[in-house]
Amino acid sequence: MASSLAGFLLCWPHAMLRPLLIVWVLAGLYLGRDVAILCHYNPLLTLLAWAASGFVLFKPGLIANFGRSHVVIPALLSLATGLVLFVVAFAMTRERG
Repeated sequence: MASSLAGFLLCWPHAMLRPLLIVWVLAGLYLGRDVAILCHYNPLLTLLAWAASGFVLFKPGLIANFGRSHVVIPALLSLATGLVLFVVAFAMTRERG
């Protein structure tokens, strides 16, 4: 949910970035599941994930102002998120050996 909200706040003010919202939704679903699994084994990662989610949920105005005033940085963040999503999905579905 936090990933989708962050993507919405960053990309929605710019019509050309709106199609990139699908990257944020997919990243929230797919990478969120992976992070949740990793959080079971690492309490520090759990605290970091809670802090990031709390920042997105409790300070959306800061993210919205940043997204409104910049075009290139939200696009680069979306592309980086999509690249991480693709690399993780490719690495996880590849057969070993």
